[in-house]
Amino acid sequence: AATELDLAMDAAHIALWRFDPVTGQVLHHRRWEGLLGYDRMPDSLEGWAALVHPDDHPGRDRELARHLAG
Repeated sequence: AATELDLAMDAAHIALWRFDPVTGQVLHHRRWEGLLGYDRMPDSLEGWAALVHPDDHPGRDRELARHLAG
């Protein structure tokens, strides 16, 4: 059975995700596949990085390092 959160997320066309900086694992809501058009979403930070346009890597890497540093 769908929870109220699932129903609200479905109606708003949004999805949640969580990154564990210790393990590098990315957990994501099932809606990501449909929102982005993939059969299966990456479950690691490296997998997500592969989806980033090469021109955007320097900024992504810089902001991620800044975020993880606090």
